[in-house]
Amino acid sequence: MPPSCASSSCISTLGSGFSQPEGVVVDGSGDVFVGDTSHNAVKEMPSGCASSSCVTTLGGGFSNPFGMAVDGSGDVYVADNSNNAMKKLNFADAPSLSFAATLVNTTYSDSPQTVTISNIGNATLTFPLPGTGTNPSVAANFAWDNASTCTQTSGLPVHFASTTSSVCSALGTAVTILSVGTCTIQATQLGSTDYSAATPVLVNFTIN
Repeated sequence: MPPSCASSSCISTLGSGFSQPEGVVVDGSGDVFVGDTSHNAVKEMPSGCASSSCVTTLGGGFSNPFGMAVDGSGDVYVADNSNNAMKKLNFADAPSLSFAATLVNTTYSDSPQTVTISNIGNATLTFPLPGTGTNPSVAANFAWDNASTCTQTSGLPVHFASTTSSVCSALGTAVTILSVGTCTIQATQLGSTDYSAATPVLVNFTIN
């Protein structure tokens, strides 16, 4: 009922198909959880649900579930009345897999196991694939190779450093991409008893 509701005209029916519903809790996303007592079930209605088609049965094995609570992470706790038990519907804690000890070159009945990844937030779950070449579409690390990058004849080592530390960093021959933008790498080569130090050289490339 919205605020100031004073008649049946402003009362909305949420979901349907229940039998003696007992206990209702709402999580931070507006999803509603109901103890459907006579059906021995706990059911979920997503925010905005107004018909039986959007009601989902959660878990199983309940007997007259009566009273529920939801914690700050979104886990739901159910008083399973006729089973004399308190049960938890675990939506927030990370799942784990366990395997029996397996001998080399032996396949046991518990392997392989399958994990299904689902999105429980509001944003669409995506898994972008990196592009190819030296300018990938997602952040990646690559080797900055002396031989292919710098033309030099002394044989002395070439050192690399980033002058744009917010975009990329360099350690040895490894360049780490930190954000989008223009990455500037400076190559230097120290001298020796036979060679003078080389003039530092800058190279720029765009990361997007």
